[in-house]
Amino acid sequence: MLQKQTTKAKKVLTLEKIRPTYQYEIPDRSIFSTVSDLQTNTRFARHTALCYIPPTSIWEPIQEIRQVMDKGFTRWPPHINLLFPFIPEGCFDAAATLLKKELANFEPFECTFHDINCFRKGSSVLWLDQDEHAVKQVVELQKRVAALFPYCDEKKNEKGEFIPHLTIGYTSQNIVDKTMSELKQQWKSVTVPVGEICMIFRPDVDTSFTTIHKIPLGKE
Repeated sequence: MLQKQTTKAKKVLTLEKIRPTYQYEIPDRSIFSTVSDLQTNTRFARHTALCYIPPTSIWEPIQEIRQVMDKGFTRWPPHINLLFPFIPEGCFDAAATLLKKELANFEPFECTFHDINCFRKGSSVLWLDQDEHAVKQVVELQKRVAALFPYCDEKKNEKGEFIPHLTIGYTSQNIVDKTMSELKQQWKSVTVPVGEICMIFRPDVDTSFTTIHKIPLGKE
């Protein structure tokens, strides 16, 4: 059973499963094509992102952890962000065309989520780590897309490095090692294909993200 830590004690929570779908229709899709010339845009937006979303077939153990530990559980699907913030939604259709062309020769690959890792800061971020080959591929993928939208390329560490990570939760520093140890015992390694990335959007901060465009890898 998953456990949620508090500053006073560790509480065992019995939760009803919540499984957001993160997919809904946008009534007016013309909002994604108001900008046809991307060279006129140098702005980013915090209600859009470019990311990798793993297949729903592996979501269950991820969502079980996130429901308890991730404050973004209801708004974000399981994901690895490549660019966030991303571009305004009016640029989406034009950007999708550009991304498809750029990634037509980027071959799909496999990714094994094999371990739990963390960023140690104020509220430590817990995330799923990937195998070495997948990390190299995701870093290269991020480099390729960031070159198209350099004004969106800000999510790096203090050394200027992009660290691919799929966030599963947050915890305080004083219990992060114990929490990680418990999660490591629970987590079972899983391998998934990486054959596309997603352009996602939400109309406001209280609404979950939904996928607007899927960009295939390696399709001329």
